[in-house]
Order: sequence, then structure tokens, then C-alpha cells
Amino acid sequence: IGFLIICFVFYKNRLVPISYKEDHNKLNNVDSLFELGLRDQAYEIWDQFEGNVEKEVLDSEDIYLLEGALKKLQRYINLNIGYSGQELEMIEKMEQVIHEFHAKPIGLKIKELEEKINFEEKNNNFSLALKKSKEALNLQIKINQDYPSSKEVNYIKVSFLESRILKLKTLPLFLESQSLENQGNKYINNLQWEKALKAIGRAKQLQIEINQEYPNSIHFRYNRVNLLDKKIQQIQSSGEHFEIQNLHKKATLLDAKKNHKESAKLFAELRDRQIKLNKTFPQSPYVSLSTVSMFEQLRQTAESQKPYLRIIKNKDLVDQLLRLSEFDKALNLSATIFKQVNQFFETYPRSKLDINLTLEQVQLIKEKRDHLRTLKEWLDKNLHPLVENNNKMISSAEVPQFMYKIIMDENPSRQIGNQKPVESVTWFEACTFCHKLSLITGQKVRLPLVKEYENIISKNQPADFTNVAWYNNNSKGLTQNIATLVPVCGLYDVWGNVSEWLLKDNFEMDARLDKHAYFSSSVSSAGQNSDFSKILEVSGYERVRTRGFRFVICKDNLLEN
Repeated sequence: IGFLIICFVFYKNRLVPISYKEDHNKLNNVDSLFELGLRDQAYEIWDQFEGNVEKEVLDSEDIYLLEGALKKLQRYINLNIGYSGQELEMIEKMEQVIHEFHAKPIGLKIKELEEKINFEEKNNNFSLALKKSKEALNLQIKINQDYPSSKEVNYIKVSFLESRILKLKTLPLFLESQSLENQGNKYINNLQWEKALKAIGRAKQLQIEINQEYPNSIHFRYNRVNLLDKKIQQIQSSGEHFEIQNLHKKATLLDAKKNHKESAKLFAELRDRQIKLNKTFPQSPYVSLSTVSMFEQLRQTAESQKPYLRIIKNKDLVDQLLRLSEFDKALNLSATIFKQVNQFFETYPRSKLDINLTLEQVQLIKEKRDHLRTLKEWLDKNLHPLVENNNKMISSAEVPQFMYKIIMDENPSRQIGNQKPVESVTWFEACTFCHKLSLITGQKVRLPLVKEYENIISKNQPADFTNVAWYNNNSKGLTQNIATLVPVCGLYDVWGNVSEWLLKDNFEMDARLDKHAYFSSSVSSAGQNSDFSKILEVSGYERVRTRGFRFVICKDNLLEN
């Protein structure tokens, strides 16, 4: 029975006739009707204005009527559960027309405001641009909230206007900060430190204010604060930096005048002041660990001048004793120098004064102490003046194997014999031998120059090599003992026996060259032919079983540290 009653009521509501006048002003009388005719009334009103909707010629009175129709259709849906999608679609159409009508003029207002904002911002009138941006934002928010069905709804524009407002709030601060920074840079260039500090400091404060209050602004610059802080520390440390520079010049001048005691004090002060600057202003561009290291090295160099000269004086005395064959005294003094050198390295490990050669010399003298007299005796017997140059002595014979082994602690020769010339040595090994012999004799020892050898062979070449040279015909291709044939101009085996390494005339650069010279005459040469005595060039690393060397001692060029 209850179900039948409900069906009867529902059917009765569908059949109630609708009576209302077409006059728009009497639309409010519809409100007094029951909801049973609400939908049909709404449709009827919509049909009256549909043409105007399509032509977009509705006025405010039309919209008022449509709003009334929308309310009634919405009431109908709220009171009836049997409505269809047609009613919802009609509601969407009505809402869109109504919302568009109200939102369109607001949208035009927003566009007008945006044009004014661009104009004011372009002319740096940021306060007015900010005011109009806030007004435009509020209007766009109103459209989005009150008229969601309008085409003027734009959530992206809200975000854009919010960002623009933030930009306009921070832009004046940022521009002022930049201007102050530029002004500060000019003061820095003009060495006006106080004004520069004030300008850069204010620029930093403004940037900090932007970062703290407007973290989402496009003018947020965390790194800029650090850069400005570095400039501030540069300004604060500049006075000390330039004072250090001036003091450095003074210390260098004192050191050049050999006032090492005072220069060492100044270098120590410079070191300490640079350390303090590094700690006090860690972000200053004048911070430099290498500068601290440099001042410490200069201090040690200045302080070590006196003990250095003492060592060099003793070294010169050792050289003199070696030349005089006072080997015991030379050994005793070398032991003293060895202690002095070790103490020097412990006290002044970073001194630029080089005493490594002195240390090498005293160590070599100690190592070869049992052979010093033997070497000296051989040199006394086997040195001969170079042609037209009595200040340079050349070994009259090629270096024998026993002598090479004493100096170098090895014998690379393939044809062994103490009195046979050493062979199978490279150019570099021959130079090393000369260097060590220099340290033992206290005199400069080197290989003969090409021009010196050319002078010898051009003036003294014999017509017959039989009695003066070991070559293929008389040696069976084997090296022979040195100084066993007839000397030519006081020199043995210039031709034959082994070919000999030489120095090019530009010998100071010789070690850097790819090719090195040698005199080609050896036991493997055919006697008296055109290839018997030529000066050729090969790699300094070449090792040949028939190549040795002799040396020159320069009496006018004593060994220098």
C-alpha cells in the first residue's frame, strides 16, 4: 500500500500544469509554485534566451532571469533523485553563460592592468607596478573562485602574477645592491678602502634581506652573499696585503746588499703576517699558503748564508788539498764538511742554497779514500798539455779499465784487462765518469771537444800508422793495452785501439741533443783508409765494444759548487 501511495504522488507531480506569463518581470511568481514544474520553467526560460546566448547579446536583466532559472533547475535536482544527465548538462550551459558574462569584463580589466604594469616596470616605477599587480592578482583569483565555468579562469596567471609581485618587491632592493657593488668596485680600484667597505657591506645586507624574506624570488642569490663577503674580506685585508708587499721589497733589497741577518728577520715577520692574514680573512683573494711557504724559504736561505759560506770555504780547501796530494788532510776536512752539511740540511731544509754537490764530493772522497793516491799517480804520469793550451791537460792515454772501475764501481768492457781501454760505455756514462773524477781531483774534468780533437789529428796525423795505432791489420780486431805504441805529440792511441766519445763545441747544451760525437778510429778500422779517422755522430745511448774515451782537465776552471 505504501509503495502504491508513493507512486501516485510522484505521478501526480509530473502531471501538474504550469501556468505563468511570458512577461519577464512576473518570473518571481514562479517561486510560489511547487517544485513539480521547476524543470519545465527553467527550460522555458532558457528557450527564450538561447538565441541571444549564441549571439552573445545578453544584458544584465537577461542574466538575472537566467540566474533565477538556474536556481530553480538546481532546486529541482536537489528534490528529485530521478533526474537525468540532460538536466546536469543544462545546468553547465547556464552556469557557463552566467559566469562568462560576469568574468569577461573582469578579464578585460586584468589585461588593461597588465599593460600598465609593463609600462610602469619599464620606467622603474616599481611601487605603482606592484600595486597594480596586486589588483590584477585579486581580480584573477575572484574569477577563478566565483566564475569557475568561465573561459577567463586561469590558474597559471595567478602563479605568474604572484611571481611578478615577488619580483617587483625584490627588484628595487636587488638593483640597489648591484649599484652599491659596482660603486664599491670603483672604490677598490681607486684604493678607497673605507668607502668601498661601506658600499659592499650595504650591498651584502640588501642581498641577505632578499634571501631571508623572499626565498622564492628570482633575485634569491645565496652565492652572491659569499662573493660579496669575499670582497669585504679583500677590502679588510688589502691594507695588510700591500704592507706585506712593501715589506717584501725591503727585505729583498737588504738580502741583495748581503745584509742577510736583517733580511732573515723581515722574511720571518712576513711569514707570520701572511699566516695571520690567512686565518683572519679566509675568504680573501690575498690568502696564500704558497706565499707563506715562499717567505719561510727566503728566511731559511738568508739565515743559511753564513753556514753555507763556511761549508764552501772548507770545500775549496779540500779541492786545494786534493790538488796538492794532501789526501789525509783532505779526508779529515771532508769528514768535517759532511757533519756541517748534515747539520745544514737539518736546520735549513728549505734553503735555496744548493750544497748537494758538496755532499756528493765528500761522500765520494770518503768512498774512494783507498784509491786517491793511485788515481793521483796515474794522472801525474798520463796528462799532457793540449796543443797550444797549457791550461788544459788531456789524458795521454785512453781511460784504462782499472781506473774506470775505481771511479764507477763497474766495468762494462767485453775484452777484460786492467790496462786495456774501457769500452762498451755510453756517452752519458763517460760524462758521469768525468763528473766524479772532477769531485775527486778538485778540478773540472770533461770529454775533449770536437774542435780540440780536430786540431790534434789535423796537425799530427802520421804517414804510417803501423807503429802508432792498433787497427785491424795488427791487432786481430782486439783492443790492446794502452800506451804500448809510439806516441804522437805525447798522446797514445789517438788513432786505433778504441774510438772515443767527444763533446760538441756547444757542450753546455750537449746533454739535451739527440746525437753525440765520437772519433771513429778503432781496432776494427782498416788501416790508412779514408774511414780510419772521421768524427761522426750517433745516439749517446749507443754501446759499442770498440768505443771508449779519454778526458781533459781544465786547470783554469776549478770545480765550482
